Amino acid sequence: MNSKEYLDTVGNIIQKVSKISITVLTFIFATFIFCQSMFGRVVLNDREHIYFLEESAWKNIGMIVFILFIGAIVKIGIHKKQKVIPMPSDRFLKIVTWVYVICLAIFLIMMQAEPRADQKFVLECATKLLSGDYSPWNIGGYCYQYPHQNGLVLFLTFLFSIFGNGNWLIVQFLNIPALCAIAYFTSKMVELLFEDKKLSRYLYLVLLAFFPMNCYVTFVYGTLFGLCVSMIGIYLVMRFIKQSHIIYGFIGISLVVLGHGFKSNYLIFFVGTMLIILYDMIVRRKRLSALLLCYGVLFYMVFGMLISSAIHHYTGFSANQGIPTKSWITMGLQEGKRGPGWYNGYVVKVFRHNHYDTEKTEEVVEQQLSDRMQELLEDKSYAIAFFAKKTASQWNDGTFEGLWINERRKSVVEWQPHLKMLINDGSITNQKLIQMSHDWLHFLWLGVLFFLILDRKKVDVYQLIFAILFLGGFIFHLFWEAKGQYTLVYAYLLIPYMVRGYQLFFQTISRLADKKDKKWYQCIVQNSSVQLLCAIFATVIFIASTNLTWIDRTLKLSGDEATYQSYIEQKWQEIQ
Repeated sequence: MNSKEYLDTVGNIIQKVSKISITVLTFIFATFIFCQSMFGRVVLNDREHIYFLEESAWKNIGMIVFILFIGAIVKIGIHKKQKVIPMPSDRFLKIVTWVYVICLAIFLIMMQAEPRADQKFVLECATKLLSGDYSPWNIGGYCYQYPHQNGLVLFLTFLFSIFGNGNWLIVQFLNIPALCAIAYFTSKMVELLFEDKKLSRYLYLVLLAFFPMNCYVTFVYGTLFGLCVSMIGIYLVMRFIKQSHIIYGFIGISLVVLGHGFKSNYLIFFVGTMLIILYDMIVRRKRLSALLLCYGVLFYMVFGMLISSAIHHYTGFSANQGIPTKSWITMGLQEGKRGPGWYNGYVVKVFRHNHYDTEKTEEVVEQQLSDRMQELLEDKSYAIAFFAKKTASQWNDGTFEGLWINERRKSVVEWQPHLKMLINDGSITNQKLIQMSHDWLHFLWLGVLFFLILDRKKVDVYQLIFAILFLGGFIFHLFWEAKGQYTLVYAYLLIPYMVRGYQLFFQTISRLADKKDKKWYQCIVQNSSVQLLCAIFATVIFIASTNLTWIDRTLKLSGDEATYQSYIEQKWQEIQ
């Protein structure tokens, strides 16, 4: 075997192993989350405390089967009449976009919700930087403790220098074009990868309609800006892979690094993109990919130094190492008042207790992390239950904290009654919206499973880029601080697979409908995709029919119904 044949063999092995690994892991995690959503749901109170509530699996199965049945009847009717579902025109998409922009702008004007918590702290740091007050970078200051916020602070400072110091409303308004760009470039990436323009255009509409993400238009914390530039960057990297234009690659990976500058969690996007480039370099043996890989590492290092240098130039303070990274992992493995792995103040307390000394704090944290890991390893039953509840708390809230981030916000205007009823806990409108958001989760995860099953033979690793990002986010937040607003972006990026999954599902139904008599029945029974789909529902029915302890502790999470009902009744009295 010569060197070329050897490299081809290695490339084929890596290609198959990568595809199977990504697909199987995504399928396992998505199935687990889907099952949890079928048996229970997660809600939050206004203090971000988690409640686990019971859901009727039979009701959810009936709802899913009914909607899929209606969809199948409609699809078969269209197919038999030989009609084609029209593709949304450019003009229609433009009209929808403008309506979307106007509606969000009206929403912001009606809300005018002032930033709170970390949003507020970051804005204050930017305001102080522009005013010549550098106290946030002094020992114990906000940016001293959280140096990963420096990139966002510099960006906000730049905006405030143009639109007025402390003008948080302009930042909220800029979230609107960011949301549009995220939806547009995500849909364009799907068009590029799947070569299906109709799929791309319908996906764009679904992304715009994703309620939890739209709630974050008031969020002044880098989430949307970071996701926006990251998705543009990944799209350009994919264009480089498809068309071999290195300029796309350079600009693309630079934007992905910039996204990490807006929000540190988007490091997952950078790592995922670099893995795709590495895969392309090995499997297709592209020298340009090797060049882009080196550039990505170099630019990442240089960009970090540029932020630190800019902070030192303006403030005179060197960027501190801040709270050790392991502190967040340690906290993510602890119990808390909010929920398992949720914020409990540990990271701040341990840093303050050790006099803001990063190295000393890291030594203490390493020991406490080791002790906690030992506890989890020794009590495996507790560990499994802990991670199951932590997973549900992050992925099983249909709003992904979209309503919560707006509820406890002061405003410069008086909210209209219908707006209060929509956002504040306690009202019937709010409760119905939360329930509808949870019901939508069933269809998200089921659509993803449809995609993984029905497209498993044709899909390639490049088309699995969203799955790679999801896997990174799922594993990362399994150990990191838990929060629905963190997992939101990964659920959002699985919507392309959901839309593709239902597209394939109804196409399969149409083909089966062409069969006659026994052949039609035989085709259904022998279809491997149908068999796998039946297996999913059979699994849910089996779980619903059993009372095994380990299932109750991992999938059937509930028990807070009475406490939550008491909270809702109290909130209703407050808002009346």
